Amino acid sequence: MPLSPALRRACLAARVTCHLAVVVIPVAALYTIATRGLDPALALIGIAVLVPPVTVGLWGLAALARFFEAARRGGVLTASATRDLRRFALSLLVQAVLTPIVGAAFSVLDSWANGPGQRTLAIAISSDVIGFAVLAALLLVVASALAEAAAQAEERKLII
Repeated sequence: MPLSPALRRACLAARVTCHLAVVVIPVAALYTIATRGLDPALALIGIAVLVPPVTVGLWGLAALARFFEAARRGGVLTASATRDLRRFALSLLVQAVLTPIVGAAFSVLDSWANGPGQRTLAIAISSDVIGFAVLAALLLVVASALAEAAAQAEERKLII
């Protein structure tokens, strides 16, 4: 069933937003490193620490952009669309796990210049992280339901 024009525009806007975020996120990550005042060696370590969460985020956003394109075309009940939604949900779940780890690593990097005995390791789990994990779990359930609905729709096509 085709989507209404308003929903099609919303899907297009969401897809464009995902593509813009793919450009903005790496720039923001580099800006984060540049503004911390770290010496060059620690800055390289900081970049290395940010590579996994940024990569996972970009992978998830690319999958979400594909999902919105499928939705815009009325193809939500397809195996590829449900796979893309599942990939986005998994990226959110991985982000929820990586966020406290990255935060802890940066607490050490930020205090490294203080010398032995003055360095800190701060581990924080915020409500944002818990919210990401819950949203990821919800989207995984929705993706599984969509996958089952897609399989049933395909089965009905074969019967007719």
